[in-house]
Amino acid sequence: MRIVRLVFSALAFAAACGPPPEDDRVFALNQVEPPRLLNDTVLARVMEGLYPRDMMAAGVEGEVEVSFVIGPNGVPRDAAVLRSTRPEFEAPSLEAVKLMRFKPAIRYRRPVAVRVDQPIHWTLVVE
Repeated sequence: MRIVRLVFSALAFAAACGPPPEDDRVFALNQVEPPRLLNDTVLARVMEGLYPRDMMAAGVEGEVEVSFVIGPNGVPRDAAVLRSTRPEFEAPSLEAVKLMRFKPAIRYRRPVAVRVDQPIHWTLVVE
């Protein structure tokens, strides 16, 4: 009798958590608890070094929209440029994505992969 109860309890817990996600499935943002960028302060400093020197010298700013997958481990992969205001900012934007680290997206209490489209703004700060 006790074994039946333990099995039932495990089944009830599994039903409450939902089905296990497929390991290789990539979810949309509206299907998950969204990921959160963890290293934004460090990333902002690193991006200063990635700013194209010729664009900085000319006072040119830009924006690049990048699509990428955030894995269950919080590491981005499969990054691609969707559009940009200047092609000179595309490679540095892809480098910036590689440096990002996230608290992963969550679905049924488990970390999962999610595809995001993220604008990256390249702006000059006058000090």
